[in-house]
Order: sequence, then structure tokens, then C-alpha cells
Amino acid sequence: MKLFLITILIIANAFLLLSWRMFLHPSYDTPDNTDAIVVFAGGGGERFEKALQLANDGVASTVIVNSGALPWPGRDAILQHCEQPDHPYRLICLLVEEDNTAGEALHFARVARELGLTRLVAVTSDIHLKRASVLLSQCHDGYIARVGSDPIPYGYRTLLDKRLLKALVHEWGGLLFALSVERFRNCPG
Repeated sequence: MKLFLITILIIANAFLLLSWRMFLHPSYDTPDNTDAIVVFAGGGGERFEKALQLANDGVASTVIVNSGALPWPGRDAILQHCEQPDHPYRLICLLVEEDNTAGEALHFARVARELGLTRLVAVTSDIHLKRASVLLSQCHDGYIARVGSDPIPYGYRTLLDKRLLKALVHEWGGLLFALSVERFRNCPG
């Protein structure tokens, strides 16, 4: 029984430590001289704000954003921005019907391929950055820089927050799915 408890404790600690590094405090790239910034749907608007900041800083001349098929807190701001005619960068607004990260990654890669964009910056929430960039890399052969939009994901303050633990389980499951089943999907190209 004692060995069982020690094993469970080791597994739980490994889960928390790996989660801390991969999802809560991932490493960011410092992108420069890229072709486009791709913005995954979701969050509260901080992803799109981060992408616009990077575009205004000259990181890329094109921003590709997915407004998402379902409502979410930051969606209206993106839709309003997409309706405005003048931007200091090329803005490509997508409405990806597949309401999942794999569908978004597939569409971002397709648009990049069609436009000859090889150097991308993936922008999403920190907790989502690892899985999103893995999925994007499965369909995009070029360079992908990773930039997170929120150092404290979704306002969680402790590792023991039930919502955070649920989100971590979701990201772990999604990452394992991306590295196994999604890895063998057919990307157009």
C-alpha cells in the first residue's frame, strides 16, 4: 500500500511539474521577420490584442485570425475589426466551421500555403500554446514561432483551482490526441 501511495504521489507531482512547464509557463519565441501571425479563436480577446501588438511592432505584415463558429468573449471585437477597411497590415479573417484547434491549424496552414507564407507566428493562450503549435506544425512545413497571450491563463491563481485542473486535463488529452491520432490526418498540400 505504501509503494502504491508513493507511486501516485510521484505521478501527481510529475503531472503538475510538466503541466507547469508545458502549459502554464511555456517558452515563447521572439519572432522577427515573419510572414504572418495566426490567431487561434478563444480566450477573452487577449490573443487578438497580442497579435495586433506584434503586427504593429512590425513582426509580420499579415494577420490571419479565426473568429470561430461559436460565440466566445473576444469574438465580437474580432468581427468588428474585420469589418473595418483600413489596417496597417493585411488582415485575413476566417470563419473556421470546425470548432476545434485541429481544424483551425489545418485552415491556417492551407491559407499560408496558398499565399506562399512560410514563416508564421502562432498566437494563443499560454495553456493552449503547446497543442496549437504541434497541430499547426503537422500541416505547415515552414517556421513557426510561438507567442502566448496570457501569463496567468484565464485568471486562475493556484494550481489547485478546479477549473484549471480541468483545463490541464483537457490540454493533456488534446496534446496526446494530436501526437497520436491527429498526427496521421491528411493535410492538403
